[in-house]
Order: sequence, then C-alpha cells, then structure tokens
Amino acid sequence: MGTPETNTAEELGFNTDYQYGFHDDIKPTFKARKGLDEEVINQMCDIKEEPDWMRQYRLEAYKIFKQKPMTKWGGDLSQLDFDDIYYYVKASDRSEQSWDDVPDDIKKNL
Repeated sequence: MGTPETNTAEELGFNTDYQYGFHDDIKPTFKARKGLDEEVINQMCDIKEEPDWMRQYRLEAYKIFKQKPMTKWGGDLSQLDFDDIYYYVKASDRSEQSWDDVPDDIKKNL
C-alpha cells in the first residue's frame, strides 16, 4: 500500500486567511458569559422562557456531561477549552415565522 499524498491548504485552494473561529458582524441581543455551568443553563432557560421540565432535562444532561471523560477515539480534542465557548447567544429579540422574514445576514450562515 502506498503512502497517502499530503497537500497544504494553499495547494488545495483553501482560504488561508480564516483563522479558527466563526465570525460575522451580527450584534447579538444577548450573549451569556463564556463557559457552561448551572447558572448559565438557568439564565438561558429563563431567557427562552422554557418549561421547568426542559430546565431539569438540561441540568441533568450537564451533570452527565461533567462526569464523562474526554473521548480518546477520533481526533485529538485535548486542546479544546470548554470554558472558552459561548454556549448561548441570542441573535434577535424576535422569532420569525417565515423564512422570507429572516434577515439576509442570518440566512447566509444557515
């Protein structure tokens, strides 16, 4: 079996200006602090006006998540910093009922 060929991003024609991190110019109406804990989960549930069963479901899922070890299969995730992630960002104060009403700058990212 032969050795697989390795190409650089430039050779493959990828845009090399992009440096790890999604970005757009949309200004959110709310952004929770970085990191995830019960306070952030409760804040998110309050803002979304979710029923109590959903809050309990999210809190239980978070409890299970904290108990799980980092996976050892697949790619190396050891550099992933879970405390440097925004887990809840609200782009708008209203929900659109029709795709036609969604702003173009949001549509392009979906």
